[in-house]
Amino acid sequence: MLLFAQRIEELIVDSGETVRALAEIGKIDRTTLQRVKSGERLPSKKFFSGLCKALRMSTAEEEELKNLLEMETIGQRNYYNRKAIVGLIETIAELTEHTIPFSKEIGLKNGAVVKSSLIDGMEIVSGYTNVLRMVESAIDCEIFASSTPQIRRSFPMTGMPSMITFFSK
Repeated sequence: MLLFAQRIEELIVDSGETVRALAEIGKIDRTTLQRVKSGERLPSKKFFSGLCKALRMSTAEEEELKNLLEMETIGQRNYYNRKAIVGLIETIAELTEHTIPFSKEIGLKNGAVVKSSLIDGMEIVSGYTNVLRMVESAIDCEIFASSTPQIRRSFPMTGMPSMITFFSK
């Protein structure tokens, strides 16, 4: 059974309401609710909103359910890859906003080459390993070759989940 459907079933049982009563409270289709509960179907945004209202969910419970829905929609592996990439980019953004002293004894990883001048442009990289290599290379270039590091990024949240577009200035 899907994690999302399993959690929905638990929330319905915890609410003490029947599927019919919850459908009436949330103004949602009873048959669709039954299919979501059994894992046969995933809800639309409008249905999800009505379901959360009917179940009287807290903000934390709603966020947990949104995460489970996203995981079911794009796949568990893609979900965790996205979380890792977003976390890495947030860390990069934090590091580039502050001047952080570091030891000159730090060297580049595995003989990586630092570009003497960065060219404005866009590079599209796909594949988990290639994305990580590109991000490591960009970080090394920013730290060792730039007097004022700036890293800009953009990646689609829909369409092609394994592709990231990374801007470096």
